[in-house]
Amino acid sequence: AKIVTAKEVMSDLVKDLPSSLAVGLTVYGHRHEGDCNDVEEVLPLAPLDRDQFISRIRALKPKGKTPIAHSISLVAEKLKAMDGGATIILVSDGEETCGGDPCKLVADLKAAGVEFVMHVVGFDVKGPVSEQLACIAKAGGGTYAEAGDAARLKAALTGVIQQTLAENLVVRAVQMSQKKKSPTAIDAVVTVFKDGIQVAEGSGSRVGFKLEPGTYDLDVSIPALGQSKKLEKIAVTATTKIEKEVAFTISALGAVARDSEGKVIEVYLKIFAQGSETPA
Repeated sequence: AKIVTAKEVMSDLVKDLPSSLAVGLTVYGHRHEGDCNDVEEVLPLAPLDRDQFISRIRALKPKGKTPIAHSISLVAEKLKAMDGGATIILVSDGEETCGGDPCKLVADLKAAGVEFVMHVVGFDVKGPVSEQLACIAKAGGGTYAEAGDAARLKAALTGVIQQTLAENLVVRAVQMSQKKKSPTAIDAVVTVFKDGIQVAEGSGSRVGFKLEPGTYDLDVSIPALGQSKKLEKIAVTATTKIEKEVAFTISALGAVARDSEGKVIEVYLKIFAQGSETPA
């Protein structure tokens, strides 16, 4: 029943995609039972042929395992030969069943410089399955959504597709370090305000939004560090993508107290800002 619903929803969505969009389709577990190598690029990345795409979608029959990591690896190999980035949308109703670690794989691919954003939609999933799929999305700098029925699945996929097609604001958080010459990505929570009212929020090292044309204020925070920065009066248009990089400097101070014999002892440490009599 789930595959019937998924095929109907995806077929409907494809009808509304622009024909100029380059789209590919990779499927797993559809030909052989118990085969962890059953992954196939059904349609290579090319300008959208709606009839062909819908025909391939409707012909699918679930038969086998769930080799998520293997399928991501196959798609990534295709992307390595491309110029510029791409968006991968993973739709799954289950977790990895072939011993792979798709979350680590996605993180490793990003670290190796493969340019992509990965969104994940979990269809009728719970517990550990949700956690694994959410981890994949986070590692891929994308969003994770869950759906339990056709309406929610269509809403989740529509949201991802709209974000993919028309991001006009991208925020990247980076960590500056004296030891490293180049900044490293760091997860942040990005909240978007218009006229003092929150209109959007996202998290990750790269957060993209599709916003109506206008002027917005941003709050970029690193919860793990208790740090935040504000960007004010960011002008967003319908035709231009605005990209902002927000740098955070990570500082730390440590102290060790020892007695006259050199043994570590417990002490109370108070830190004061220069010129202040109140502990920070």
